[in-house]
Amino acid sequence: MAATVERFGVDPATGRELSLVRVEAPEELTAELLPPRPFVCLLAWNVAGVAAARLTAVARTLIEAGCAYVCAHGSDCTRIDDAVDEECVDRQLAGQQVSFVMTSWHDDESPEAALWFLLENTIVADDVDDADYAPWNAPCRHAVVVDIAGAIADPEVVRAALAAPRAFSQRLAEQDPD
Repeated sequence: MAATVERFGVDPATGRELSLVRVEAPEELTAELLPPRPFVCLLAWNVAGVAAARLTAVARTLIEAGCAYVCAHGSDCTRIDDAVDEECVDRQLAGQQVSFVMTSWHDDESPEAALWFLLENTIVADDVDDADYAPWNAPCRHAVVVDIAGAIADPEVVRAALAAPRAFSQRLAEQDPD
């Protein structure tokens, strides 16, 4: 399978353009497949047994492309969260001023719950009151789901959520009002 990018329009509640990127292998994920900076990302990838170097490479790609929030989903996805955090710290220790990248992991959640989190709870603050971080200097106008190696077994779930994000969020809220 070649890398694919699907665009779904704009979420009326957040003003973010929504897209889905599917790659078979992590090495296929490039900045050219990702939206403009800053963006939020649900990274779906089953990483149990994946070499740390591959995790670091994906973390670098996301950070260099301008990802402001990484939501990790899939088996052992706390390792993705850690890889992104470590890459940011390594850059700071090397004297680079980086923008703040928020991370979260959703390993015990359904793909629907992780999608809902991406659509409803990923806030990117550009008013970081910390000299250690560079501001994004732009509003976050993009949300992308990156699916590596088919981590989301049914991509139609993602397509439905991104095609009608308000209806999707409403349906989930009705199923679980807490």
